[in-house]
Amino acid sequence: MLSLPRLSAGSLALAGLLLVITTRSVKAAGTTDDHDQFRSSVFACEGAVAHLVDCCPRFDAKQIACSYDYEFTAGACDSPDTTSWQYPAISDAQSRCILATSCEQLRKSGVCERAQQLDPPRGYSSSTPGNYGSYSSGTEAGTVCP
Repeated sequence: MLSLPRLSAGSLALAGLLLVITTRSVKAAGTTDDHDQFRSSVFACEGAVAHLVDCCPRFDAKQIACSYDYEFTAGACDSPDTTSWQYPAISDAQSRCILATSCEQLRKSGVCERAQQLDPPRGYSSSTPGNYGSYSSGTEAGTVCP
């Protein structure tokens, strides 16, 4: 009877890690993505949201997206290049304004209500070789702070 060697838990963990690294490395050539959440704009947005939570009754922080995402995929032959992006819902300038404003003033001036309605700026573009920017769509960051 043929017996297979016993693998230790460490060997299995290493094999699993190598599998994950290998599969994550296999990506289409010409694809770029950036989902780095350690950016000053993400931290600024999160700081502003924390201040709004402290100051605004019933402010729902889960409704505000403070993430940064960017993806570019190069087209092949006749297929278009595509780019998509999403930036934090509260811009750096708006974050600074919110953080510099007292709770009382945030409530009085309606910033709490306007901030709760913010959607993150996002967009998408597509272009075929030789025809750059043939399609583009996007939204801008909202203004909530006076």
